[in-house]
Amino acid sequence: MGPSAEGSGTRERVARPSGPYLVTPDEVGDPRQIALRLSVNGVSRQNSSTANMLFLVAHVVRYLSQFMVLHPGDVINTGTPAGVALGIAGNPYLREGDVVELEIDGRERDRTQSPSPARSGATDALQKA
Repeated sequence: MGPSAEGSGTRERVARPSGPYLVTPDEVGDPRQIALRLSVNGVSRQNSSTANMLFLVAHVVRYLSQFMVLHPGDVINTGTPAGVALGIAGNPYLREGDVVELEIDGRERDRTQSPSPARSGATDALQKA
């Protein structure tokens, strides 16, 4: 992990893949009311909405703009709803071959399979079976 910025969490120098595509604001609708769901191997892990965010997007942009220059098209990662492996008994981190499905209202469901750590370099995120 990278250095911590006071009050703004940690800044990690790692990839944050997005996609397979991003959408324009006119395709989103009300950004404060977007439902999102995530499952691993068919088991629901996250089911929430942007309505549950602690801070409005405008506040996050205003706050970050005090510390860095933001440009059109920049992506700001704001965190994740409850349901991450660290907070679940037994810490069920992703393993090679796990199928992860993400569904966001009004968008196609994204389905991906966890690669082997050797192929992705994601040894911290995956545990060998």
